[in-house]
Order: sequence, then structure tokens, then C-alpha cells
Amino acid sequence: MVRALHGKSIAWQEHCLKDIFSRHKKKSSALTTGFNSVGKILNIYIAHSGGSIMQSIETADLHASKGIRGDRYFSEHGYHTKKNGRLVSKAITLIESEEIDHFNRTHGFNFHYADFRRNIITQGIRLNQFEGEDFMLGDIRLRGVELCEPCAHLANLLAPEALSKMVHRAGLRAHVIDSGRVTCGQTVSGLAG
Repeated sequence: MVRALHGKSIAWQEHCLKDIFSRHKKKSSALTTGFNSVGKILNIYIAHSGGSIMQSIETADLHASKGIRGDRYFSEHGYHTKKNGRLVSKAITLIESEEIDHFNRTHGFNFHYADFRRNIITQGIRLNQFEGEDFMLGDIRLRGVELCEPCAHLANLLAPEALSKMVHRAGLRAHVIDSGRVTCGQTVSGLAG
């Protein structure tokens, strides 16, 4: 069960996030240099249910319209399986390692990449550019559906600062278009042309 943050209800906190999101530039980022048109998969994580610990895996089986085999959203047991009345269980989530590193460094934390509860940790590429676009994860085509904004649930798991300091920096939700296998170290890139 998720506890209320600072005595405020989860619904109230989620409502307040809309105001925070509207005040931030959509493509904001912690860093402006050191990024390429091709990045790589640094880590892959799955959790079997919404409250279970994220487990590191070297290789993941991605299934079109289902997500990552073995993950909570593949089996529709995730915390955010339904969002605003619609099913999002077909999604996988990605986040830039650089954003987690920046958050830890700026706020004096030492959170592990798995603590952010995203499936794919990337390095060297901006993910926000793929919102509404198709892109490649290894040889697998994904479609960026929406930014994976921080929520009260994540703030309760990490720190209250995650709500406002990770806006537009907490990753990307994507649907799997092509089935296949991805492995740590493979590339992340936009589509050519």
C-alpha cells in the first residue's frame, strides 16, 4: 500500500503534479552535452508484481503489444497497469542513466538505477526525443507513447524531491512494435531517414 506523502492524499499529489508538469519545458534535461544519436542499453530490469523488487537481467524477451516477458506489466500486475482508465500494461519503461546520476549528485542521494523502477536504463542518448516516435532498442522497434513522469508512488519509494526534480526527466513509456530479444550493451537509436 502506498502511504500519503506529507499527509496529503495520493490523488491530491497527482493533481498537483499536473501544475508542476505544465511549468517545465517538455524537452528539459539535466545535461546538454555528451549525448549522441546512438546510445546503449546499460541495464535491464523486471519485477513480477507492482510491489516486488526489480531484478536485473542480461537479456529480455520483448513481445509486440505485451511488453517484457516476466515483467509486471506483461502480466498486467503493475502498479500503473491502468492509468486514467486505460490499460498501459503493454508498455515498457526506459530512463537515462545520466538523469539518475544527476538527481543523486544534485540532491545528495545514492539511489541505485533499479530504485527508479524503469525496465531499461540507457546511456548516451536523450529519450524524450522519442515521445510520439518509433525508435530502435537493439533490433526491436518501439514506439514512444508518453513521458514516464514521476508520480507520488515513486516519490514515496525514493524521496519527495523526485516529484518536482524529475519532471520530464523520469523516462519514457514505450510500446513494443516488433517481438524479439534485447541484451545489455545493444544500441538505442532513432530510425534512419
